[in-house]
Amino acid sequence: MDTLSKNKIKIIASLLSVSVIIGIIIFTVPFDSPESELTTVVSPTTNNTNSSLTGTIHIGGLVPLTGSLSNLGEDARAGANLAVIDFNEYLEKLESDWELDMITEDSGTSPTITLEKITSLKAKNINIVLGPASSAEVSYVKGYVDSNNMLIISYGSSATSLSIPNDNLYRLAPDTTEQGNAIANIIYSEGITTLIPIWRGDIWGDGLHDSIFSEFTRIGGTVDEGIRYFPDTTMFPIEISFLEQRVQHHVDSIDAEKIGVLIIGFQEYVQIIFSASQYDILDDVRWFGSPGITETSQMVNDPTLKEFSKRTQFTAIQFGASSSSEYDKVKNRIELEIGRSASIYAFTAYDAVWIIGLTMLETQSDDVSIVKAKFPEIAENYSGVIGSTKLNNAGDLATANYDIVGIKNDQWFLAGTYNATSGIISKTG
Repeated sequence: MDTLSKNKIKIIASLLSVSVIIGIIIFTVPFDSPESELTTVVSPTTNNTNSSLTGTIHIGGLVPLTGSLSNLGEDARAGANLAVIDFNEYLEKLESDWELDMITEDSGTSPTITLEKITSLKAKNINIVLGPASSAEVSYVKGYVDSNNMLIISYGSSATSLSIPNDNLYRLAPDTTEQGNAIANIIYSEGITTLIPIWRGDIWGDGLHDSIFSEFTRIGGTVDEGIRYFPDTTMFPIEISFLEQRVQHHVDSIDAEKIGVLIIGFQEYVQIIFSASQYDILDDVRWFGSPGITETSQMVNDPTLKEFSKRTQFTAIQFGASSSSEYDKVKNRIELEIGRSASIYAFTAYDAVWIIGLTMLETQSDDVSIVKAKFPEIAENYSGVIGSTKLNNAGDLATANYDIVGIKNDQWFLAGTYNATSGIISKTG
């Protein structure tokens, strides 16, 4: 107990044997500054006196540093790297004989590149991997992962079609059914009765579109046929020309203020808005953005995008972190590193690394089967910077609330929140 006290760990436990303690451990993790610290909670846990982990334990990290998710990839890398630093400082306090290291690879937001990188990690005997970010990447490598006894923990994938119990995938994001329900209700609450989607035609975009369509029509709205585009599309003159026709069609019969355009996509949304800004009628209606668009710097730095967002009251929606002092501390450190606002993926990556590390610490193993079996229990009892990290039966984030964000004074700001459990929308700005 003296050693545990020295390391600032409080234990409330039942002593079952000399070497095993089961109870509630409150972990106090130091930050770079001695004045600040992060508290996470894990329960139950086992304190093994004989550690079987020694030296450097490697995990992989797949982040999209290039391609259409590069902005979010930078966030995820920053969050994951910070988590490795903080977790290793925690191990030092425990006087552990091992440290965690993450070998990061750029997935390029490309399923084929992601498979190349994950096979490369496997060749290095790295079997536990943070990422990939997108559902398209996860779907492409999932067969390889399952058949080669690897474990992937995604900080961004959400396609409902990947919600499969007992596979080798965990996800710290709610699935697209949950996200679609939230997005539909938020948009409908803004007085929008007709929604025109323009969406990325991949496993994620199609799934989110279908979920939004189902919920928006269920609550009384109308969803236009919209425009589906291929994921590798870089310019959108044809798509936006058709969008202009669809908007005009609805404006001819209902008030423009009741019409909304929803972009379901990644960084290509920049070109979509550039093209849309050439049509007068397209800024007469409200515009909304899906997860993957929020907190991007282009929207607040480019004059054309800023003006368009102002005229259309551009609003983006993403699942959000619970407000806490721990979240604020991590947020400040990450944003100091990247020099801008950080998206939710910085924080899901941060928590994912911590849960991986704590699972290894708990089991004293980096064996995939052992870590996979224990991971949900650690996730359920870990109190992360995003809030609850409890997983559902399919291994996805069980519950999440949502942030409604807009742009004001050349920066993103929190305009409101949506409680997915109660359905209550609270405006904050």
